[in-house]
Amino acid sequence: MYGKLGEMDDAQKVFRDAGEKNTVTWNALITSYAVAGMCHEAFDVLVQMEHSGDMVAPNVVSWSAVIGGFGSSGDNGQALELFRQMQLQRLSPNVVTLANVLSACAELLALRLGHEVHAHVNRSMLDRHSLVENGLINMYAKCGRVAVARKVFDSMKSKDLVSWNSMLAGYGMHGLCDDALTLFADMARAKVVPDGVTFVAVLSACSHAGRVSEGRRLFDQMQLEHKISPSMEHYTCMVDLLGRAGLLKDAPELIETMPMGADLCVWGALLNSCRIHGDAAMAEATIEKVLQAGAETTGNHTLITNLYAACGMWDDSKRVRVMTREAGLRKNPGQSWIEVKNKVFAFVAGSVPPSLPGAEETFGVLEDLYLEMEGERHALEDGVANIR
Repeated sequence: MYGKLGEMDDAQKVFRDAGEKNTVTWNALITSYAVAGMCHEAFDVLVQMEHSGDMVAPNVVSWSAVIGGFGSSGDNGQALELFRQMQLQRLSPNVVTLANVLSACAELLALRLGHEVHAHVNRSMLDRHSLVENGLINMYAKCGRVAVARKVFDSMKSKDLVSWNSMLAGYGMHGLCDDALTLFADMARAKVVPDGVTFVAVLSACSHAGRVSEGRRLFDQMQLEHKISPSMEHYTCMVDLLGRAGLLKDAPELIETMPMGADLCVWGALLNSCRIHGDAAMAEATIEKVLQAGAETTGNHTLITNLYAACGMWDDSKRVRVMTREAGLRKNPGQSWIEVKNKVFAFVAGSVPPSLPGAEETFGVLEDLYLEMEGERHALEDGVANIR
């Protein structure tokens, strides 16, 4: 109870006051820390449990709670590392563990490890559990294997709303609008009631494909037929849809009708459309509204800087860069992942994890490829210049 409420001091006190501690007692404390987002503390308790004199040892529930905690907090690399440690303990994962690991694989695009998990699922006869099947759909879709995700979806004996939404989201993120709309129609025929997540997926698909009429129809259908009030995500999809299609007057008008103030995602969608279509006047008007809203974020300033540069407004681009520095805003370094020998390594821009095998050789090859591409680019530019 205390853990779910985030009152970890009280949860810890109850744990300390408990007389004889058993596996359930330890797991309750571990889960409490994990749910509260205190993942490192949860792992510390797991280690304490392993070395306690209570004649108990961490089990699959203990490990699953910690793995899920790190995954929920965004530290998917650590979640997968703990899964490896759990395997070394010769503990068989349950459906909760597998769902958490598949989610981490999806976020890190660790397709090879995802394949391994899928194989384990089949061997363990857990392939008919909806939690695992939905995890497989999500993992394959985010890793770009949409056809495989669809095979898993089609093989399901019982599909819930999460199943349909996961498959729709897969189509949406890859711009497969026709597939998304067909599946959405199948969903209606199956009498599955869509929710807000469903419409984010199909609107996103329409946005990427430039299908304005279908997007508008779905946006109206969501409100009139299904009585779902649009959220910020739905408005972002619509602004992006209209903006990408060049309807730069309609997009701001839609923003004006929003019942809530536009956030950075909405403004960013409009600014990106201004950049795509080179509309400097609309960009400046939008930038003024963004700054008036006090959205002082590095990402916002970076987008504005790049937009001015794309429109050839170099003085304005420089001015925003200076404002960014004076405001003390710094861009978070980009982070990348690479999967080598079934292990995922994470590193930020400009650095290499010391444990990454063959790092020097890998970056040497990348440097050679970069130089070769630069040579091809210069050759192409020279060729175009000669034609002119």
